[in-house]
Amino acid sequence: MSHHSRPVRQAHPRGRLDTTKVAVAQAPKSNIWQQSFAFLLISLLVLALVAPGAMAQDEAGETKAPATLHMINAAEGLLTINQASDVAPEVSITVNGSPTDSLEVTRAVNSDVAVSTVIVIDTSVLGDPAFEGFKEIANALISAKSGGEQMAIVSTGSAVNVRASLTRSQPKLLERISQLESKGDLYLWDGIYQAAQLLEETPRGSVRKIVVLAATKDLKSFAAAGTARGEMLSTNAIGHVVGVERDGLDVGSLNRFAAESKGSIELITDPEDVATLADSLVASAQGSWIVSFDNPELPNGGEMVVTIDGQATRANFIKGSITSGPALTPVPTTEGNRFALITGSLAKTLGVALGGLAIGMGTFAIFLLFQKRESSIGSLLSPYEEDGFGSEFGEDDESGFAQNALVSRAVDFTEDFADKRGILENAAGKLERANIALRPAEAVTMYFAAVVFGAFMGLMFRGPVGFLLGAALGGFLPILFINYKGNKRRKKFTEQLPDMLQLLAGTLKAGYSFMQGIEAVSKEADAPMGDELRIVVTEAQLGKPVEEAMSAAAVRMDSPDFEWAVMAVNIQREVGGNLAELLMTVSETMTARDRLRREVMALTAEGRVSAMVLGAMPILLGMAMYAINPEYIGVLFKETVGRILIGVALVSITLGFLWMKKLIEIRI
Repeated sequence: MSHHSRPVRQAHPRGRLDTTKVAVAQAPKSNIWQQSFAFLLISLLVLALVAPGAMAQDEAGETKAPATLHMINAAEGLLTINQASDVAPEVSITVNGSPTDSLEVTRAVNSDVAVSTVIVIDTSVLGDPAFEGFKEIANALISAKSGGEQMAIVSTGSAVNVRASLTRSQPKLLERISQLESKGDLYLWDGIYQAAQLLEETPRGSVRKIVVLAATKDLKSFAAAGTARGEMLSTNAIGHVVGVERDGLDVGSLNRFAAESKGSIELITDPEDVATLADSLVASAQGSWIVSFDNPELPNGGEMVVTIDGQATRANFIKGSITSGPALTPVPTTEGNRFALITGSLAKTLGVALGGLAIGMGTFAIFLLFQKRESSIGSLLSPYEEDGFGSEFGEDDESGFAQNALVSRAVDFTEDFADKRGILENAAGKLERANIALRPAEAVTMYFAAVVFGAFMGLMFRGPVGFLLGAALGGFLPILFINYKGNKRRKKFTEQLPDMLQLLAGTLKAGYSFMQGIEAVSKEADAPMGDELRIVVTEAQLGKPVEEAMSAAAVRMDSPDFEWAVMAVNIQREVGGNLAELLMTVSETMTARDRLRREVMALTAEGRVSAMVLGAMPILLGMAMYAINPEYIGVLFKETVGRILIGVALVSITLGFLWMKKLIEIRI
């Protein structure tokens, strides 16, 4: 009996290989899979323990809130920055690549720039504790204002009423707040529209703010949400929102209101706790900074790069104009700070992950020191020991992937679970076709581990959406990899088949028997044809009929052409005839079919490319638009109608792609 480098396995009764036994001895399989799986588990555990604490510590140590560029006043050489911090932001500016000089950063309330704020308060919440909380927040805002800041009050219950026009009188504003009563329905968007109209009376280029306090559903406004936001954006106002998140409140529109104006939003579910947001809202509303810069050669327009606390953003400007809101779509850049890539939050998260992996590797190294491992010579001789033959994949196996007790239990549990659901048989066929040296139970265990690991990493970095995306990637990528390897190997096997049949016919003409011819061809043919024929030879030498061994190889490789060749051989062996001539005829037929198949592929190439281009174009175009202007395309993801349109578009793209694929699919 000849020995080969690849293990030879008994054929399954249905034609697939039974990987529970080994017919010939071979060197033991490397424990690389065991090490990889153990390392994966340890690293996952360490990341689960270390990363949240490190991230929390990083957040706790944060001393400055994120800064946002709100407005470029190119007419007066001023910038408006939002940052709820007592420490002035560090700012640098370049205009068309040239740095500016004489930067001065001051609080807006302490600068020469006028500051105006309109409080839009929901007075429709009759008997609701949120109303009293809103009054406390308004009182806190008025009490914290500077002497030069103007404020106005607009109530939105029953009707839109200007309770106090823009004034610097603090007592007057506090008195008007104390006189507010809750009643009627909410006119929220009409109130925001009115607030924007009041701000139109303030100087152009001044700091304008709208503070919205809302808790109920807007049922009466004549102005739509988009109209109110548009009017607010036309005044270059900053929007700050405090909302009670419950049924009816238009949270999506309020989020857009705050995001488009480069402001802030805070939502709370318990109306009793509304007043607790007063301090944070005052900090956000008072956190406006004015940056003045001296650039006598300011061009008519161009690109301005503003770096705030190490974070650089780009924005286009026109001399003499004011740019704010959605028109400012800063793109992260490293021009202002060459070390920005290693100081951002992503780098910190990556550092936490790498630290966890390092600890996991160290723990795993200690684990290996106490692990029982066989010597290489003992492993090589173990198949020849008494009761040791065929134990390579047996139940008492203590080498390979399942050597560790924890991993072994996981594999056993997965094997029982998958076997009851018919998963193991399908997995065995795919692994054999892809030539991956893993037991089906081991492969399924690693697959589940990949899904769990992907879901965990997605949850840690991107929250619930990342959890779903990570789980999907963890489940999709291994299957894609195995199918890719299997299809690639099967395609090469099919391409080798005509040459193999001609070579086999030549050995028969030279006087070899059919079995001798297969053995001779198996030594000459390259993988995968040579590997499969060697399995056929070894199984036949062990007593299995050669016809069944060849049929098992055809099923294993999922090759219809090889099945037809085996069928022709079986018929010839029953009725007689010239087997060499038959094999030559089958080879010529397969060559002609392959030539026809390639011609069809060439003729349908245009249709296939068109299907791929038309299917990918909407997705790629959407990604490009998101990269250029995320606020513009982001409406589709924030609004209910937008999500519905995305779903309809994806279904339409899928149906169109499948229809075009059906039109160009020609079976040979």
